[in-house]
Amino acid sequence: MKSFTLWFIIGLILISVAIYYNRQEYVILYSGLVTVAFLENAVEMVLKFRIYEKQFQQISHFNILPSEIGDFQFGIDGYSLCLILLTTIIMPICFLSTVSITKNRGEFVLCLLVIEYLLILSFYTTNLFLYFVFFESILIPMFLIIGF
Repeated sequence: MKSFTLWFIIGLILISVAIYYNRQEYVILYSGLVTVAFLENAVEMVLKFRIYEKQFQQISHFNILPSEIGDFQFGIDGYSLCLILLTTIIMPICFLSTVSITKNRGEFVLCLLVIEYLLILSFYTTNLFLYFVFFESILIPMFLIIGF
């Protein structure tokens, strides 16, 4: 979970700098680097996954508020692992399809990167409320992709 967040932040910074300096070739390079890093992290999660264990694995626990409302827990089971792996396999193909886009390519790539990260977070969470928050947050970059 922490490595996905780290690569997401690195990708946002690198792609934003490339957009600022109008270097479209670097946008594609950096987005490819980040998506391959996401895929590598997902494959590492698959290799660390213990098939016969019936509980959540690779659990991360964050307690932001003193009550149960601020208790956030992330973890994976077999279904979420498959969905995370599917997401990280499909997204490099999506980024390869952005080569033909000429208008607002950098913004499009940033929205795809945000969608990928939010999908991974929504599949990684064990809290139903956080699942809906992350999954519905995908609508914002999706609106930007479709609308502009």
